[in-house]
Amino acid sequence: MIVKDIFKTLCTILLGASIFVLDLSIELGVAGGVPYIIFVLMGMSYRNKKVTLLLGVIALVLTMLGFFFSQDGQQEIWKSLLNRGYAILAIIMVSLFAYFQQKVLQERNDKTEEKFTNLSNLTFEGILIHDQGVIIDINLSFESMFGYTRKELVGKNSIDLLFQKKHHKLILKSIDKNYTRPFEIEGIRKDASVFPLEIEARGFVSNNGEKLRVSALRDVTERRVATKALKKSEKKFREIFEKSSDAILIIKNGAFIDCNHATVELLGYKLKETFLNSHPSKLSPEFQPDGQKSKQKAEEMMALALKNGTHRFEWMHTKSDGKIFPVEVLLTTISNESSKQVIHCVWRDITERKATEKALKEALDKAKESDKLKSAFLANMSHEIRTPMNGIIGFSEFLLEPNLSEKGRKGYAEVVIACSKQLLSIVNDILDISKIEAGTIQLNYENVNINELLEDLYTFYQPKAKECKLDLSCNKGLEHVKSVVEIDKTKLNQVLINLLSNAFKFTEDGSIAFGYQLVEDTLEFYVKDTGVGIDEKHKNKIFDRFFQEKFKLNKLHKGTGLGLPISKTFVELFGGELWYTTHTKGTTMYFTIPYSTKEVPTTSVFIEEKPAAIQAKDKDLTILIADDEAYNMMYMNELFSRTNFKIIEAQNGKQAVELFTSNSEIDIILMDIQMPVMNGIEAMELIKEIKPTIPIIALSAFAMESDKKNALDHGFDAYLPKPLDRKLFFNTIKKYTEEKEIS
Repeated sequence: MIVKDIFKTLCTILLGASIFVLDLSIELGVAGGVPYIIFVLMGMSYRNKKVTLLLGVIALVLTMLGFFFSQDGQQEIWKSLLNRGYAILAIIMVSLFAYFQQKVLQERNDKTEEKFTNLSNLTFEGILIHDQGVIIDINLSFESMFGYTRKELVGKNSIDLLFQKKHHKLILKSIDKNYTRPFEIEGIRKDASVFPLEIEARGFVSNNGEKLRVSALRDVTERRVATKALKKSEKKFREIFEKSSDAILIIKNGAFIDCNHATVELLGYKLKETFLNSHPSKLSPEFQPDGQKSKQKAEEMMALALKNGTHRFEWMHTKSDGKIFPVEVLLTTISNESSKQVIHCVWRDITERKATEKALKEALDKAKESDKLKSAFLANMSHEIRTPMNGIIGFSEFLLEPNLSEKGRKGYAEVVIACSKQLLSIVNDILDISKIEAGTIQLNYENVNINELLEDLYTFYQPKAKECKLDLSCNKGLEHVKSVVEIDKTKLNQVLINLLSNAFKFTEDGSIAFGYQLVEDTLEFYVKDTGVGIDEKHKNKIFDRFFQEKFKLNKLHKGTGLGLPISKTFVELFGGELWYTTHTKGTTMYFTIPYSTKEVPTTSVFIEEKPAAIQAKDKDLTILIADDEAYNMMYMNELFSRTNFKIIEAQNGKQAVELFTSNSEIDIILMDIQMPVMNGIEAMELIKEIKPTIPIIALSAFAMESDKKNALDHGFDAYLPKPLDRKLFFNTIKKYTEEKEIS
């Protein structure tokens, strides 16, 4: 546009000089093409095709006449007329040029103003053009903002009319600047209402060279309300943030940037700046409980929160002193922009909850175990009691036989006595453990000579040692006169008997030694054997009630499983402790008692129940006769002594299978369920595989309905509890062998 304007100016200057050029062109005879070119260029500058064409034709005619009359011999009058015509034409051309030039400029200005007006009216901002505050123009948004029309405001002083007096100084100061950054003031509407405004202004020079100013005004009423509400909300949030009992943190781009006071207290720091701008893994152990690295898992947890908006999980954090503690974490996304990932993080210390959950779980497990142990105890006691009772009842019935010899009567009486003693021992154990459970155990202290007590035990067990071909030795650690202590003799004796009995049960060859020695102010007793030892996996269980190590052999090593728990309780009541050492070549049991000759009052102590571990023993009875109890086998032989039955004896399940395989004439099998080496159920299943039709009757001291159902479910043909009912017993045999009834 600038180049075109310069060009038009030059053309105007050339037009003024064209009059002289025209006259000279005729006189001098120069080519008339110069005025032609000038006129054409002038017409083009008007950007009007018709004017350009007209000027071109006139210039062409005049140029041709100039050439014609410039030849020798032409009359002078024509030359004069032609010169006058050029002059008049030049004046006309100058006038036309001025007119059209003004018209073009006016059209351009009108279009520019129209475009500016349209654009300014489309904006939501109020546009004000002024000269030192005097309004020159405004847009529609400005009219709407203040309630005035354009006509009412143009020419008025905007500062006095539209803005509060307290802002005048600031406005006047900003006018002197070329550019004014946005600032806020209050505006006054036509109805005198006041509202907040944001003004941004810039100076400019008009086409007339005037220095004017354009201002953009924005109504910030809603923004101020929102800002006020936001500040109120932020204040409320900050108050909640700081006063919350839960630890609250803000995570930005994977690092803590802020936290409340509860967080600082929870972690044990003095200032939050100590750990801010740190990755969550910096306040965590290297690994989480699932084995995953804290840094990697923290990234995964934050990614899930950013993806789903929220995420809850449990985490292990580390305090300033290095202590690790559990928290429940809730992550909530505040912003999920790629360059500004902000997460609201809440920690809740769940240390107590975890401890409670653990305690509840332990209590539940303990209750379940206790219930299981009670059931197992009842079943085990039923078996242990019924076994000697079977011998007592059975052989007592034989004693009533009228034709029984004296020798036979004596032998049966001895069996009854032995079974009675066994039953008495069991009852005593049950009574002792019941008293322990109830916390009613009493210690009756008296002066006891330990050496004499050990000598009596040695005398009692020496015959059994010879019978078992074991070396038995006793070591007394004090002189006879110094071996007197105040202790409950009965319970101390029972502890030693329990330990010695276990030693004999689990020692097949070698030796057993027992004794004591003085260690500082305690007497340390020991019972050492060369038996099978104790499996490492059971080392923490053998003192639990009802537990018998090596369940598969507990029939071989008879007992209630109460000896060691009772002994441990008695020793602890004495004020000592009981422990052991073991290896493949035997076990040594140790216990201590205070070495004191002072009187100690009778003590009643409540013993805290400890969970015991024992497996349920499914004692299903099998046929043939297979039984590991000698008394039971003797009873069976006597029972069948007046029949034509042939009896084949087996002491365990494996032997029963072997005997059945080698004796094809066997018609029926009577089988105990619980036996060493192979139990009755396993033996029955193997025999049924060989001959499915063979009748097998289970005999068991377990007499509960669940035991009977279990035996029948496994495949036994019938189930008979001990002690046996003779009539039912023979009728059952008859049923499965189709023999005549034996009464």
